[in-house]
Amino acid sequence: MPVLDGWTAIAAVAALTSRVRLGTLVTGVTHRNPAVLAKMAATLDHVSAGRAVLGLGAAWNEDEHWAYGIPFGPIGERLGLLDEACQVVRSLFEREVTTFEGTAPSATRSSSPSRSRPGCRSSSTAAESG
Repeated sequence: MPVLDGWTAIAAVAALTSRVRLGTLVTGVTHRNPAVLAKMAATLDHVSAGRAVLGLGAAWNEDEHWAYGIPFGPIGERLGLLDEACQVVRSLFEREVTTFEGTAPSATRSSSPSRSRPGCRSSSTAAESG
């Protein structure tokens, strides 16, 4: 059985449904630049008529990281990346232009990805949900 990319599969589900909320439980912030992820979520929210939910997490699957060549830092580092990603994503959804410089690949003068604002949640096994 193939293991599909969640965001790509959800876009297909959006085309086939009209009422269900759409999103992954969480997307590990180590896998994608937060500004790119915000654009992906805003695009899904737009094409699904406002049904997208963006879940962010500190990532947990070390084997998957190494298989794709993605560094898997200690939990404290990943929680820092989660905090930064939440700041970038919220800013992109709330402001016309976002400039953010942090420790991870960040948004520098990124325009708002869309007028859509998907619901946003963050989570970690080591931190309280926000």
